[in-house]
Amino acid sequence: MSKPRRKIFTLKNKRRLPLWLAYPFSWLVHLLLFSCKLELDEDAEDALSNTAPAAIFACWHGRIILGAAALPKRLRKRLVLLISRSRDGEYIATMARLFKFQVARGSSSRGGGTALLMLKRALDRGVSPLIAVDGPRGPRHRVHSGIVTLAALSSHPIVPVCFDFSRYITLKSWDAMRIPLPFSRIRVSCAAPLYVSKGEEPSEIQAQIGQILSQLCTEAEKGGKTELTR
Repeated sequence: MSKPRRKIFTLKNKRRLPLWLAYPFSWLVHLLLFSCKLELDEDAEDALSNTAPAAIFACWHGRIILGAAALPKRLRKRLVLLISRSRDGEYIATMARLFKFQVARGSSSRGGGTALLMLKRALDRGVSPLIAVDGPRGPRHRVHSGIVTLAALSSHPIVPVCFDFSRYITLKSWDAMRIPLPFSRIRVSCAAPLYVSKGEEPSEIQAQIGQILSQLCTEAEKGGKTELTR
């Protein structure tokens, strides 16, 4: 009886992607972001520095990975990222820790309750969650209910945040992920805090978050951009 053939790593077989590749990949990301110019507006600097009470930051999935990684180390250490328990999430979580982010694992389909408690405890410690509100699998730019539940449970405000790239590549992924090109400008902007009461209708708050995020990113993009699609 012949033995089953062992799968080997290929670029198309991402389920077999070795976790150690996160280390050299992180170096490449550091090199890319080192060439970029970071601009934080005054509201973003204050909010991310936790000069005010810890907030729950809401962002689109397609901009969060490299946008958040561009933040200064002193700000990254104050943030906890919500990352799914999928195999892809393992790579992202490893990368996030290499960039000095704190990590909470879970999503709406796996480990959501546990992740919610972890994020609430982080807020109690003064650490702010940064959540891709349309992740981990979309639909794109449709806000899920988890962030509203966390805000009502913790009484901490939701702050929409946009990472805008002046020059970037758009991937053909469900979230139309944006990758900044070398020597581009990365601008970080925040909207006003949004407080959620326990009795409010979650769907209305979700729609409001989505509208604010879309307007925030549209305003950020008016500064000029160059887009390439792949």
